[in-house]
Amino acid sequence: MDIRKQGEASSSPSVSLRIVSVTKEGAPSGCMAVHADDGSLLFLSHSCIKKHSVSEGSFFYSKQLSSIAAEDERYRISLYVDRLLRRFSYPVSVLRKKLLNRGFSKDVVEDFLVSLNKAGLVDDEAYARMWVQSRMEKSPLSPVYLKAKLVQKGIDASVADRVVNSLEEDVVMDSAFDYAKKLARQGLDIEKIASRLKNRAYPYNMIKKILHKIKA
Repeated sequence: MDIRKQGEASSSPSVSLRIVSVTKEGAPSGCMAVHADDGSLLFLSHSCIKKHSVSEGSFFYSKQLSSIAAEDERYRISLYVDRLLRRFSYPVSVLRKKLLNRGFSKDVVEDFLVSLNKAGLVDDEAYARMWVQSRMEKSPLSPVYLKAKLVQKGIDASVADRVVNSLEEDVVMDSAFDYAKKLARQGLDIEKIASRLKNRAYPYNMIKKILHKIKA
């Protein structure tokens, strides 16, 4: 049987489809698997099934069924993303990966992420600035490493460059010096402090200045 992907019914919008089964088997949490007589498979939430009276033996036009599925999928995506964003901020790439991994269709996910961005609910540059500020306060890194970490988190390289390049040299220097002082308080000698700074890709001239201040 030709089982189409979630939300995709027959290619002809005027075809009348009969629902042959509504079952929990194979459906994601909170949904039911709805099979139509053309081989279509759609996942609909319990509230959607009740709202549109989807049941075994009921009839829908193909276009109508696809529209119902897309509307319900957007609703389920919004509920999931709302739960995520109530706890943490995420870059767009991470949200996209989470949504696709949960089985949501790519087209609906992309449309939803565009709407989030337009509404200002997700902003990769704002996320990157917040992450850099937090990192510089807790466990600072050199600009080179900051850029690499942001890209690893899914931030576009151009955005990472813009955010990290906006850091003033004094801020980078002060955070690195605070980190070095912390290491000194932990009992590390100058050589080990220099090694730690080097491992975080701080430039030689900056390391030299920091070590001079530590010795003073």
